[in-house]
Amino acid sequence: MLEGLLLTGLSDPDANAWANAVQGAGGFVTGPQRRRVATLIRSLKAAGVWPLLDRLWLFAAENNVQAGIDLVARASVTLVAAPAFTVARGYKGGSGAYINTNFNPGTGSPNFSRNSGGYGCWVEAVDTSAGDRIMGNDSALASELFVGATNYGYGVSQASNSTSMTPTYTTGAMDSVRVASSGTGAVSFYVNGALSASDSIASVAVANQSFFVLASNNGGSPPKSTIRAADCWIGGGMSAALIAALKVARRTYMTAVGVA
Repeated sequence: MLEGLLLTGLSDPDANAWANAVQGAGGFVTGPQRRRVATLIRSLKAAGVWPLLDRLWLFAAENNVQAGIDLVARASVTLVAAPAFTVARGYKGGSGAYINTNFNPGTGSPNFSRNSGGYGCWVEAVDTSAGDRIMGNDSALASELFVGATNYGYGVSQASNSTSMTPTYTTGAMDSVRVASSGTGAVSFYVNGALSASDSIASVAVANQSFFVLASNNGGSPPKSTIRAADCWIGGGMSAALIAALKVARRTYMTAVGVA
Protein backbone atom coordinates (compact mmCIF):
# COMPACT_ATOMS: atom_id res chain seq x y z
CA MET A 1 0.00 0.00 0.00
CA LEU A 2 2.80 2.43 0.83
CA GLU A 3 4.45 1.70 -2.52
CA GLY A 4 1.20 2.52 -4.29
CA LEU A 5 0.94 5.80 -2.43
CA LEU A 6 4.45 6.74 -3.44
CA LEU A 7 3.75 5.92 -7.07
CA THR A 8 0.63 8.07 -7.17
CA GLY A 9 2.38 11.00 -5.53
CA LEU A 10 -0.05 11.03 -2.61
CA SER A 11 2.47 10.08 0.06
CA ASP A 12 4.00 12.40 2.65
CA PRO A 13 6.80 11.58 5.10
CA ASP A 14 4.97 13.11 8.06
CA ALA A 15 1.79 11.22 7.19
CA ASN A 16 3.81 8.01 6.99
CA ALA A 17 5.51 8.73 10.34
CA TRP A 18 2.10 9.38 11.91
CA ALA A 19 0.68 6.14 10.49
CA ASN A 20 3.68 4.22 11.85
CA ALA A 21 3.13 5.80 15.29
CA VAL A 22 -0.53 4.78 15.23
CA GLN A 23 0.37 1.22 14.28
CA GLY A 24 3.08 1.12 16.93
CA ALA A 25 0.50 2.13 19.53
CA GLY A 26 -1.77 -0.75 18.54
CA GLY A 27 -4.06 1.05 16.10
CA PHE A 28 -4.49 0.81 12.35
CA VAL A 29 -4.64 3.19 9.40
CA THR A 30 -6.41 2.18 6.21
CA GLY A 31 -5.11 3.17 2.78
CA PRO A 32 -7.87 5.76 2.23
CA GLN A 33 -7.20 7.36 5.60
CA ARG A 34 -3.47 7.52 4.95
CA ARG A 35 -4.22 9.31 1.67
CA ARG A 36 -6.60 11.73 3.37
CA VAL A 37 -4.01 12.60 6.00
CA ALA A 38 -1.27 12.94 3.38
CA THR A 39 -3.47 15.29 1.36
CA LEU A 40 -4.14 17.41 4.45
CA ILE A 41 -0.47 17.67 5.42
CA ARG A 42 0.67 18.40 1.87
CA SER A 43 -1.92 21.20 1.63
CA LEU A 44 -0.74 22.71 4.90
CA LYS A 45 2.88 22.56 3.79
CA ALA A 46 2.09 24.18 0.44
CA ALA A 47 0.26 27.02 2.20
CA GLY A 48 3.06 27.64 4.73
CA VAL A 49 0.91 26.61 7.70
CA TRP A 50 2.68 23.39 8.67
CA PRO A 51 5.88 24.97 10.11
CA LEU A 52 3.75 27.05 12.51
CA LEU A 53 1.92 24.10 14.04
CA ASP A 54 2.92 22.59 17.37
CA ARG A 55 0.13 20.01 17.35
CA LEU A 56 -2.73 18.89 15.11
CA TRP A 57 -5.05 16.08 16.17
CA LEU A 58 -7.69 14.61 13.88
CA PHE A 59 -10.34 13.41 16.30
CA ALA A 60 -12.64 12.56 13.39
CA ALA A 61 -10.62 9.43 12.78
CA GLU A 62 -11.04 5.71 12.13
CA ASN A 63 -10.31 4.68 15.72
CA ASN A 64 -9.38 5.99 19.16
CA VAL A 65 -5.67 5.36 18.66
CA GLN A 66 -5.56 7.48 15.49
CA ALA A 67 -7.56 10.24 17.17
CA GLY A 68 -5.20 10.41 20.12
CA ILE A 69 -1.91 10.84 18.21
CA ASP A 70 -1.16 14.20 16.62
CA LEU A 71 0.24 14.63 13.13
CA VAL A 72 3.10 17.01 13.92
CA ALA A 73 4.97 15.59 16.91
CA ARG A 74 3.14 12.23 17.10
CA ALA A 75 2.27 13.14 20.71
CA SER A 76 -0.62 11.53 22.56
CA VAL A 77 -3.55 12.98 24.46
CA THR A 78 -5.00 11.78 27.76
CA LEU A 79 -8.72 11.04 27.81
CA VAL A 80 -10.29 12.02 31.14
CA ALA A 81 -13.55 10.33 32.19
CA ALA A 82 -13.90 8.71 28.76
CA PRO A 83 -15.31 11.31 26.34
CA ALA A 84 -17.57 9.53 23.84
CA PHE A 85 -15.76 8.71 20.59
CA THR A 86 -17.64 8.40 17.31
CA VAL A 87 -15.77 7.08 14.27
CA ALA A 88 -15.15 9.81 11.66
CA ARG A 89 -16.86 12.43 13.86
CA GLY A 90 -14.75 12.94 16.98
CA TYR A 91 -15.00 13.23 20.77
CA LYS A 92 -17.99 14.57 22.67
CA GLY A 93 -17.80 16.01 26.16
CA GLY A 94 -20.24 15.57 29.02
CA SER A 95 -20.44 14.00 32.50
CA GLY A 96 -17.01 15.33 33.42
CA ALA A 97 -15.34 14.03 30.25
CA TYR A 98 -12.64 16.02 28.45
CA ILE A 99 -9.29 15.72 26.66
CA ASN A 100 -5.93 16.74 28.11
CA THR A 101 -3.71 17.39 25.09
CA ASN A 102 -0.61 17.21 27.33
CA PHE A 103 0.73 20.16 25.33
CA ASN A 104 1.99 22.93 27.60
CA PRO A 105 3.03 26.06 25.66
CA GLY A 106 4.73 27.38 28.79
CA THR A 107 7.60 24.88 28.51
CA GLY A 108 10.19 24.11 25.85
CA SER A 109 10.38 26.14 22.64
CA PRO A 110 6.97 25.89 21.02
CA ASN A 111 5.68 27.99 18.14
CA PHE A 112 2.98 29.19 20.54
CA SER A 113 4.40 32.22 22.38
CA ARG A 114 3.18 35.25 24.29
CA ASN A 115 2.79 37.50 21.24
CA SER A 116 2.39 34.87 18.53
CA GLY A 117 0.05 32.06 19.38
CA GLY A 118 -3.06 30.33 18.17
CA TYR A 119 -5.33 27.36 18.74
CA GLY A 120 -8.64 26.04 17.54
CA CYS A 121 -10.91 23.10 16.99
CA TRP A 122 -13.53 21.92 14.54
CA VAL A 123 -16.90 21.90 16.29
CA GLU A 124 -18.92 19.02 14.81
CA ALA A 125 -21.81 19.20 17.30
CA VAL A 126 -22.67 22.37 19.20
CA ASP A 127 -23.04 23.33 22.84
CA THR A 128 -25.45 26.20 23.58
CA SER A 129 -24.97 26.35 27.37
CA ALA A 130 -23.51 29.71 28.40
CA GLY A 131 -20.27 29.37 30.35
CA ASP A 132 -19.26 26.00 28.92
CA ARG A 133 -15.59 25.86 27.89
CA ILE A 134 -14.67 24.45 24.47
CA MET A 135 -10.87 24.64 24.64
CA GLY A 136 -8.10 26.42 26.52
CA ASN A 137 -5.11 26.27 28.82
CA ASP A 138 -6.05 28.88 31.42
CA SER A 139 -9.37 30.50 32.30
CA ALA A 140 -7.71 33.10 34.52
CA LEU A 141 -5.40 34.28 31.73
CA ALA A 142 -8.07 33.84 29.07
CA SER A 143 -6.32 31.53 26.64
CA GLU A 144 -9.64 29.85 26.07
CA LEU A 145 -12.70 29.58 23.85
CA PHE A 146 -16.07 29.34 25.59
CA VAL A 147 -19.80 29.56 24.98
CA GLY A 148 -21.31 32.89 25.99
CA ALA A 149 -24.96 33.81 26.47
CA THR A 150 -25.43 34.92 22.85
CA ASN A 151 -21.92 34.55 21.45
CA TYR A 152 -18.47 33.06 22.01
CA GLY A 153 -15.74 34.34 24.29
CA TYR A 154 -12.18 33.98 23.05
CA GLY A 155 -8.64 34.96 23.92
CA VAL A 156 -4.95 34.18 23.60
CA SER A 157 -2.62 34.99 26.53
CA GLN A 158 -4.57 37.94 27.90
CA ALA A 159 -5.85 39.07 31.30
CA SER A 160 -9.55 38.97 30.34
CA ASN A 161 -11.63 37.43 27.60
CA SER A 162 -12.67 39.13 24.41
CA THR A 163 -16.18 38.72 23.02
CA SER A 164 -17.43 37.88 19.54
CA MET A 165 -20.97 38.17 18.22
CA THR A 166 -20.94 34.68 16.69
CA PRO A 167 -24.10 32.70 17.59
CA THR A 168 -23.63 29.75 19.90
CA TYR A 169 -25.07 27.28 17.41
CA THR A 170 -22.23 27.65 14.91
CA THR A 171 -20.35 24.53 13.78
CA GLY A 172 -17.07 24.25 11.89
CA ALA A 173 -13.59 25.68 12.41
CA MET A 174 -13.22 28.01 15.39
CA ASP A 175 -9.76 29.51 15.71
CA SER A 176 -8.28 32.09 18.09
CA VAL A 177 -5.02 33.80 17.12
CA ARG A 178 -2.68 36.43 18.59
CA VAL A 179 -0.19 38.17 16.29
CA ALA A 180 1.00 41.13 18.42
CA SER A 181 1.53 42.25 22.02
CA SER A 182 -1.31 44.79 21.71
CA GLY A 183 -2.97 47.15 19.25
CA THR A 184 -5.66 46.84 16.62
CA GLY A 185 -6.16 43.24 15.57
CA ALA A 186 -3.69 41.90 18.12
CA VAL A 187 -5.99 38.98 18.86
CA SER A 188 -8.67 37.67 16.49
CA PHE A 189 -11.37 35.03 16.38
CA TYR A 190 -12.11 33.24 13.12
CA VAL A 191 -15.12 31.09 12.30
CA ASN A 192 -14.79 28.83 9.27
CA GLY A 193 -11.81 30.79 8.05
CA ALA A 194 -13.50 34.21 8.17
CA LEU A 195 -12.76 36.93 10.71
CA SER A 196 -15.55 37.08 13.29
CA ALA A 197 -14.07 39.50 15.84
CA SER A 198 -10.80 41.16 16.83
CA ASP A 199 -9.47 43.01 19.85
CA SER A 200 -6.55 45.26 20.76
CA ILE A 201 -6.16 43.75 24.25
CA ALA A 202 -2.59 43.44 25.55
CA SER A 203 -0.84 40.12 26.07
CA VAL A 204 0.28 38.53 29.32
CA ALA A 205 2.76 35.72 29.93
CA VAL A 206 1.85 32.32 28.52
CA ALA A 207 0.16 30.10 31.09
CA ASN A 208 2.39 27.24 32.21
CA GLN A 209 -0.14 24.43 31.89
CA SER A 210 -1.58 22.13 29.26
CA PHE A 211 -4.36 22.83 26.80
CA PHE A 212 -7.60 20.95 27.32
CA VAL A 213 -10.28 20.26 24.71
CA LEU A 214 -13.98 19.91 25.66
CA ALA A 215 -12.87 21.99 28.66
CA SER A 216 -10.51 24.79 29.70
CA ASN A 217 -7.67 24.14 32.14
CA ASN A 218 -8.68 26.25 35.11
CA GLY A 219 -5.88 25.30 37.47
CA GLY A 220 -6.56 21.62 36.87
CA SER A 221 -10.29 21.93 37.68
CA PRO A 222 -11.76 22.44 34.23
CA PRO A 223 -15.17 23.88 33.39
CA LYS A 224 -16.37 21.63 30.58
CA SER A 225 -18.41 21.54 27.38
CA THR A 226 -20.70 19.09 25.58
CA ILE A 227 -19.52 19.92 22.06
CA ARG A 228 -18.17 17.20 19.79
CA ALA A 229 -14.71 18.15 18.52
CA ALA A 230 -13.57 16.77 15.17
CA ASP A 231 -10.04 18.15 15.41
CA CYS A 232 -7.74 20.38 17.46
CA TRP A 233 -4.63 22.43 16.64
CA ILE A 234 -2.17 24.58 18.62
CA GLY A 235 0.68 26.66 17.21
CA GLY A 236 2.09 30.07 16.42
CA GLY A 237 0.21 33.19 15.39
CA MET A 238 -1.10 33.19 11.83
CA SER A 239 -2.28 35.80 9.36
CA ALA A 240 -5.83 35.82 8.05
CA ALA A 241 -4.58 34.19 4.84
CA LEU A 242 -2.94 31.34 6.73
CA ILE A 243 -6.02 30.77 8.88
CA ALA A 244 -8.11 30.62 5.71
CA ALA A 245 -5.70 28.05 4.23
CA LEU A 246 -5.79 26.03 7.45
CA LYS A 247 -9.58 25.98 7.30
CA VAL A 248 -9.65 24.92 3.62
CA ALA A 249 -7.29 22.00 4.24
CA ARG A 250 -9.31 20.87 7.27
CA ARG A 251 -12.61 21.28 5.40
CA THR A 252 -11.31 19.02 2.62
CA TYR A 253 -10.44 16.38 5.20
CA MET A 254 -13.75 16.73 7.03
CA THR A 255 -15.70 16.38 3.81
CA ALA A 256 -13.71 13.29 2.89
CA VAL A 257 -14.59 11.54 6.16
CA GLY A 258 -18.22 12.68 6.09
CA VAL A 259 -18.33 15.55 8.58
CA ALA A 260 -21.06 17.96 7.47
